[in-house]
Amino acid sequence: MNTSIIDFDIHTEKLVTETGCPTNKVAVMRNDTSAILGINSAGFKVLDHRPVFAAGVKAMVGEAGFELRKLEVGGNGARMFAQFTNKRVTEEVQVGDMVQLMITLMNGYDGTTKLGYMIEGLVLKCLNGMIAPIRFLNVQIRHTANAEIGHVMNQAQEATRAFRNEAMPLWRGMTGVRGNTALMLKTIEEAKIIPEKLTTRVKERIVAANYANHDISLWDLYNHYTYLLTHEYKGSPERRMNLQLMTARLLKNEFIIGGKE
Repeated sequence: MNTSIIDFDIHTEKLVTETGCPTNKVAVMRNDTSAILGINSAGFKVLDHRPVFAAGVKAMVGEAGFELRKLEVGGNGARMFAQFTNKRVTEEVQVGDMVQLMITLMNGYDGTTKLGYMIEGLVLKCLNGMIAPIRFLNVQIRHTANAEIGHVMNQAQEATRAFRNEAMPLWRGMTGVRGNTALMLKTIEEAKIIPEKLTTRVKERIVAANYANHDISLWDLYNHYTYLLTHEYKGSPERRMNLQLMTARLLKNEFIIGGKE
């Protein structure tokens, strides 16, 4: 695993106005390039990615049953995302469709990505899997990276509970909801919640599979969106996560809670 993407030092500098007057803002900067990674209030507590990541690995990998799947950054290193999967917590949504518990540990220097973690499911339907988010849990920073991350990872039971008691019933419920593909996609477009071009790509995939005019289960439709956002989306990791959550929420509200087919 390439960890060099987070291996850089940072420092903070107080900001002043053009006339030299002090402000209550500080800039977080990379030492190697002098790039500004974020501008925050003076009370913003910065946690270096490296001890956060190291503490996460220490708490997650090994006895806890997790393995490091992927490490990535956004915003020139301003935001870190470390994915951990747990093969011990694997459930079957429907025959042949297995989903594995995944936790994405997050940290940021720009104030947009708080220290915390996203509870997710890794859908094992393709070679590299597809990511289906469940919910985000924020962490209040009080002391050091080790103390905070240790506290977070001690909540692995909560992640497992959310995976099994919240996500799995929803996903299994999706398998029982079926409708005409064209009508379901029309409903999604009319909601105007997720980007139109994303649904257009889903249509292209469905047409290529030759079942554009046939019925489809909500689970299979959801997996088309999940696949595209996992493997084709080129935006930031945090935007991808938001789109995944928005898509899941939209499908639940329109076709399960709303009772539409």
